[in-house]
Amino acid sequence: NGLIDKIKFDGISEDKLATIKQSSHTNLLKMAIENSDAVIKGSEDLSKEIDSRLTAIAQKEGISKAEAMRKAFALLSVAEVEKSKGNSLGIVREDPDSHFLEAIGRVVGV
Repeated sequence: NGLIDKIKFDGISEDKLATIKQSSHTNLLKMAIENSDAVIKGSEDLSKEIDSRLTAIAQKEGISKAEAMRKAFALLSVAEVEKSKGNSLGIVREDPDSHFLEAIGRVVGV
């Protein structure tokens, strides 16, 4: 793949190229998001309230807003896959001693 060779030339590691190995426009966009420090957004896509919350979460976690968006996208991807299997996402509490997991809630609307 010529594109991969060009990207490798720029010093991007092999593990960062997994997304683009299957060449498509979508995978190129995914790779750009995965390797960027920021995501450009349109105001009609992200309300001021959501942007403020995203900023607050990123600051609290010590990550960039782009990384917070990547993590949110990853969670949404997991939810989509599990939903297709008839499963749902849950909230669990872990006992610090036994590591027993107790289901205390279900995430809905994702």
